[in-house]
Amino acid sequence: MPCPDPETLARLAEGTLAGAEFDAAQAHLAECEACREVLLVVIPEEKGTSRRIPLPRREFPRGLATAAAVLVAAGAFALRTALPEKKSTAAPERLAQEFKPQSSPLPEPEPPKPGPDVEPEPPPDVPEPPKPEPESEPPKPEPPRPEPPRPEPPRPEPPKPEPTRALAAVRFLDVTGRLLLGKTAVSDGRTTDQLLTAPNGASFRVDGHLVAFGKGASAKIARDGETYVLDVEKGEVYVEPQGAAWRVRGAEMALDFGAVVTPTTVQRLRDLPSTPAANLRARFQPLFPKQTTRFFEDFASRAGGFERAVAQDGSILGARVELPKAAPYTKNLAVRCRYRTAARTLQVGLHVRGRLEPWAAMADARAGGWQELTVHGSDFSAGPPGGEGPADGDDVLELSFAINTAEPGSGDASLEIDDVRLIEEEKR
Repeated sequence: MPCPDPETLARLAEGTLAGAEFDAAQAHLAECEACREVLLVVIPEEKGTSRRIPLPRREFPRGLATAAAVLVAAGAFALRTALPEKKSTAAPERLAQEFKPQSSPLPEPEPPKPGPDVEPEPPPDVPEPPKPEPESEPPKPEPPRPEPPRPEPPRPEPPKPEPTRALAAVRFLDVTGRLLLGKTAVSDGRTTDQLLTAPNGASFRVDGHLVAFGKGASAKIARDGETYVLDVEKGEVYVEPQGAAWRVRGAEMALDFGAVVTPTTVQRLRDLPSTPAANLRARFQPLFPKQTTRFFEDFASRAGGFERAVAQDGSILGARVELPKAAPYTKNLAVRCRYRTAARTLQVGLHVRGRLEPWAAMADARAGGWQELTVHGSDFSAGPPGGEGPADGDDVLELSFAINTAEPGSGDASLEIDDVRLIEEEKR
């Protein structure tokens, strides 16, 4: 069915089309999209309603609406015949915009004027909104204070070592061979608790206890109360106790018999069969001293460190030395001492139990400082040498030393003695 002419579309838009023409136009619009678009643009839009055909009539100038409809319809018809395949709504919309009826603006109503006798009411007092308080600056956070150093938990105290007594020095007697304290040779009567060395082996006695250092051995010996302590650092050391207790440092082993001690071992002779024990002792026997000191006195507690003779009967000046215990007499006994005198003769006396007078021995004295003197047991008698003398087994209780100032050349002489010892020599 051909598209309706512009006049028909205009009448349809004005709502004057009726009857068969209206039905034919409705049927055509149901199939023709171009006529629908023209009619929808031309018909004014009412707010809140849907567009229908026919639309209710609006109060527009009749001539203006008719002319606009004719023009739009003619334009759409010409456009559709010229470009049948291209469908566009730009032209109808533009034409509809140009011919869209304009409504005249309504005059603004004037505000009512107050009567002459009516005073305008004052506006009600509206409370002013509270003024916002000035925001105060938030308090600045204080910098974190440094935490005070936490006290360290008390450390457990290490266990306190058991108090030990200070070790005492011991005296070395009957020194045989070369025994060194550092680089100094140790002589009879020396006291020390320091390290000793025997380059070629040596022996000595400590309060009657026999000790022998093997070749190159080094060790310390000291006393802890009544106990002797041996600390071997190098080599072998042979110990032969004589009644007193000995302890080996490091092994903490008590010795009551002969033993060979090294820095790491202790070999006791009593733990060995008789033959191996005898052979072990025989290894050190060549080093043993050739004498045994029964008594020694160095007068360390005296003024000057020696004993000074005092006047006795008449012209005799003498000094007496008491032994701490009796020593049995034998012909192998000997008395040794150091002396200093200007006299020409020195008398040494041996006082035994049950005899008032001493057994005496005379020795030529030498002047010029301290001198060494040895008197053998066979030299003591009651008169000339070779006469009657002490008997074996007599208890020796004292030793005496004297000079006679009445002797020619001895009138102004004095006598001083030191390092007195009673020794027992090997049988000759």
